[in-house]
Parts: sequence; C-alpha cells; structure tokens
Amino acid sequence: KGRALLRYYGAGRTRVRFPAPAGASGGTLREAAGTGAASRAALAIEAGEASVEIDPGDYLVEWAGE
Repeated sequence: KGRALLRYYGAGRTRVRFPAPAGASGGTLREAAGTGAASRAALAIEAGEASVEIDPGDYLVEWAGE
C-alpha cells in the first residue's frame, strides 16, 4: 500500500488514466484539503493502469493491494 498526490486541471467529470504501482489491485481517491473537489471516488485498475472520473482539483490516492 502507498499514497500519491494526483493533480488534475482538465475538463470536469473526465476519465483520467495513469500508471498504477506494481501490485496495486485498486484504491481510493479523496480530496486534498481545501480544493473543493469531490470528497471520495474509487479507482479502477486494468492492465497496470488506474482510471477514475474526476473534476479538476488535487486528490490523495490511497492504493490497495500487496
């Protein structure tokens, strides 16, 4: 398990894809303090890539898995 900061400044409610760490089976995204972004969202992991639909903002990724 681990954490990462994700900053997204594109269009709202867009599916964003990015590499997932080795062994990650999923994860959650939560709003970084004071950004006004969505409070929590689940990440989907497929073929070593994470994807989630989010609004612009700063998020803390909490990875699940090995």
